[in-house]
Amino acid sequence: MKTGALIIAFAIAALGTAPAAACIPEPPPHWPSILRADGPALFIGRVTTVETLPEPRRTTTLEITESRAVIERLEAIQGQPKPTYALTAAESVRRLGDYAGMVCVDFQRVKVGDLVLGMEAPNGALRLFEPHQIPSEFTSRIEAYR
Repeated sequence: MKTGALIIAFAIAALGTAPAAACIPEPPPHWPSILRADGPALFIGRVTTVETLPEPRRTTTLEITESRAVIERLEAIQGQPKPTYALTAAESVRRLGDYAGMVCVDFQRVKVGDLVLGMEAPNGALRLFEPHQIPSEFTSRIEAYR
């Protein structure tokens, strides 16, 4: 019994220090809580531009070159989405000095012409869903814009 508790305690301690624990991806969408009468604005959109920003953002340990993607709403699915959204994310990251720690940033994953399913969070932030996260009921609606 003591050995089992020691192994569990060691495993928990190891997980707490594991580098992968520092970069936690956003959880998969919980569609029943999104698709409801008072749910967030949800839309199908097309990426119209992606432009690299002229000045990198710097922290004490990193230099982050960012780009801004503009997404035009094609179809409102739920709520009152805006006609356009801007999404700023990292294009590249460079460590500064002798920093060797973990780098966790959101990279720009869209390109001009991409069709997306987007959601406006309550704080106004935009979330784009990965293709494998999109419910089948929306796939054909998205495909109609190709």
